[in-house]
Amino acid sequence: MNEDELNIRDWIPEEKSLFRELNMGWLMHYFSIEPIDEFVLFDPEKAIIEQGGVILMGELNGEIVGTVALRKQSPGIFELTKMTIREDRRGQGYGERLCLGAIKKACDMRIQKLVLYSHSKLPEAIPLYHKLGFREVPKEDDVYARCDIKMEMEIDRPMIIPAKPLHAPLLSQIGGSSFADAFGMHFISKPDLLNYLDATYSSSRIAASLCKPNNVFFLAYLNGLAIGFIKLKKRSLNKLIDEEKQTELQKIYVLTPYHGMKIANELMNSGLRMAESLGSKLVWLDVIIENKKAIRFYHKFGFKRIGHHEFQIGSQLFHYHVMIKQLHENNICRSINGELQQQ
Repeated sequence: MNEDELNIRDWIPEEKSLFRELNMGWLMHYFSIEPIDEFVLFDPEKAIIEQGGVILMGELNGEIVGTVALRKQSPGIFELTKMTIREDRRGQGYGERLCLGAIKKACDMRIQKLVLYSHSKLPEAIPLYHKLGFREVPKEDDVYARCDIKMEMEIDRPMIIPAKPLHAPLLSQIGGSSFADAFGMHFISKPDLLNYLDATYSSSRIAASLCKPNNVFFLAYLNGLAIGFIKLKKRSLNKLIDEEKQTELQKIYVLTPYHGMKIANELMNSGLRMAESLGSKLVWLDVIIENKKAIRFYHKFGFKRIGHHEFQIGSQLFHYHVMIKQLHENNICRSINGELQQQ
């Protein structure tokens, strides 16, 4: 195990006081101790373990540096609670690893949904939960006095959320990996591929793209892991199309291990709903002509080929089909030679 690798394991009863001390520290720093906290922290066996929940400890080089618990609320629904990292180890990514360990444990336990309660004044926790794919939902009034946010995640079901600038590193990793897997074989020059990946999928480039008001990104999560995304340009005019209200589907990627799980379907549906909400008459895209699998996917969603174009990447010229999906029934497409082509 690497020195900086966090070992996430089940607690042992002898660690009860350590579980309590780690959590009391941050609770007293930001808030105050509520009766429910006293119950959970002073009698975790009865509050968590005997109800079917678990407590996990994060161990680094033989020292416990963090903890998190899954506390049963009702059949299939557990609260992710009492998540904390020792103060001198915060800001180093261990909180994210601990949360992912808890989500993995929830998968192993066949838990259906995780919920959590937090507060908007916590500077690191809320962005982390958003990054992991939790979404905000209406909060009950009688849980924790200190909490003003409730979030949840459904286990083993993909979740599609709007991407924010904080997600730029995730989109960069997904885009670069997916593009290389799908198109790397078509590059004669390996330096051309690497240069294109650096220029197009750098985290800074993606972050800048996320900030442009004409761009929309949706990010797909599964069990806390970001595994795919779709990018649309709200208004992007293609010269082959006689229509002002066009939306371009510019990118749609799913990491290779998650192909066949209908994640791309969920992303596509989110993109098409967005285009419809914008009042677009159609969505268009281009796809490299050798990518038969993608073309079949687009056909399934009603896209039809209307023409082609070429695009230079480094020293190599690539050929693309242009495809459109009409969102309203009217004949608004033309190819370069004026003939509508369908396949």
